Amino acid sequence: GGFLESVDAMTQGARDRRQVTVASIPIFISHGLVPAVGAFRAAFPDWQVSIITAGNPSMANLLREGVADLWLTIGGTAGNRLRESSDIAMETFYESDRVLIVPNNHTLATRGLTSLTDLAQIPLIARGPDTPTRQLLEDEFERAGVDYRIVLEVDDMDAVKRYVAYGLGVSVVLESMIEPEDLRTLSVISLARWLPPLQMSMATLRSRPLSEPACRFIEILKDTVRRKAAVGATR
Repeated sequence: GGFLESVDAMTQGARDRRQVTVASIPIFISHGLVPAVGAFRAAFPDWQVSIITAGNPSMANLLREGVADLWLTIGGTAGNRLRESSDIAMETFYESDRVLIVPNNHTLATRGLTSLTDLAQIPLIARGPDTPTRQLLEDEFERAGVDYRIVLEVDDMDAVKRYVAYGLGVSVVLESMIEPEDLRTLSVISLARWLPPLQMSMATLRSRPLSEPACRFIEILKDTVRRKAAVGATR
């Protein structure tokens, strides 16, 4: 039994070395991770990627227990709490500006915005109240002392874009969530002069050396988000 068990353990170890497990917040799984996973699979067809949804600070335990090789999360409060734990290394690897999306035929598509409070007069479509962009926008409105109207709350980002395109309202989203095909129906207006960018952080466990697949995945992820940022800057 002992010999077979040790062979099993070696086989499992070899399997693990050919796999990278990424824990991430859901919205980054749907958008930012897609080109990175595609490039990784193209470069290393024999290696497997496992992606798990992880949305809150206690998910750091996934790293500690060896369930995940890296954890991708929003910077700010969650990141700061994690930075205090000596066993986890945090690195900001990505920033995304906030943008306003409106239908192509909307007056704002040609006129632009003169201030953020212009949005208070327009029906807004938003994601849930606990999302960072929604919280940031509501804080700005409250600071300016203006009333605003959220007419529709939709959790799914692709649904938000469809409802905006349909003409039911406008929405503040991350620029990284805009895909080239969205520009057929939507116009994008930068809000960088009024709102700070969202930061994404990558967490890894200091005490565990990263496997080769994990190292290669991180390189490819950084490369793909750099390229996406460069495309966004030219748009």
